[in-house]
Amino acid sequence: MVTAQSRARLVRAFDIERRRIERDLHDGVQPQLLSVSMTLGMALAALPEGAPGRGDVIRAQQQAREALDSLRHFVHNIHPQVLIDHGLGAAIGEIADTLTVPITIDDGLSGRLSSEIETNLYFCVAELIANVVKHSEADRARVEFKELQDDVVTATVEDNGRGGAGALLEDGGGLHGIADRIAALDGDMAIDSPLGGPTRITITLAEPGREHADA
Repeated sequence: MVTAQSRARLVRAFDIERRRIERDLHDGVQPQLLSVSMTLGMALAALPEGAPGRGDVIRAQQQAREALDSLRHFVHNIHPQVLIDHGLGAAIGEIADTLTVPITIDDGLSGRLSSEIETNLYFCVAELIANVVKHSEADRARVEFKELQDDVVTATVEDNGRGGAGALLEDGGGLHGIADRIAALDGDMAIDSPLGGPTRITITLAEPGREHADA
């Protein structure tokens, strides 16, 4: 049996490896692809119109640009810069701006969370609002970050859709994965989603010793 401590170690190991991959892609592969694109651009400038192989160079440069754009998008999804710079509310707001369902963000946190808590909440809430768009048939949703008391934070995702989200909490499902991630951090996920809606999913996590903005 996998203990809570073992799950926590697995989550932390995954996050460390994810950050390593992000760093390697950002510092290594991205500059290499940019260099390839620039080299092809210089080769293209040296080839006159109609020169043999000029079309191949044009296609190669376009492919390099597309690969670079895809890589930048991939790196952003691993750990978005806005989360690093501005925190959880801003990062979730950036995702919400790209979705078809209007989502209100209510950020009641007084300061930044630890990197571990912030990152895990980001990915959990991101998946929850993606589920709203994919499955709920809602026409509006709301995300609230809140401090219940010292060292306890909550993230709540609400929508006015068809409900029944609890049925998705099954082995291998997305909600099951979120619940496992939160449990590994000694947290809790509560689902209130009767058939016909609305749905309210609340994640609760403790973060002992965190500093507050007004401290």
